[in-house]
Amino acid sequence: MQTRKNFWLVGLLCVMLVSAPFIACGQSGSSPWERYNKAGMEAYQQGNYPEAEKQWSAAL
Repeated sequence: MQTRKNFWLVGLLCVMLVSAPFIACGQSGSSPWERYNKAGMEAYQQGNYPEAEKQWSAAL
């Protein structure tokens, strides 16, 4: 019985260790797409449509 418990604990620990980098990567900040999209939205709101188009095209 103790062996089965240890097996599950080791398995859970492995899953946590493998998934930690992916979780951290998702929380590291904004992606290039998000930065370009935000810059495009700011330019659009200021009426700078050519710059907005440039930023949104870069986001794609």
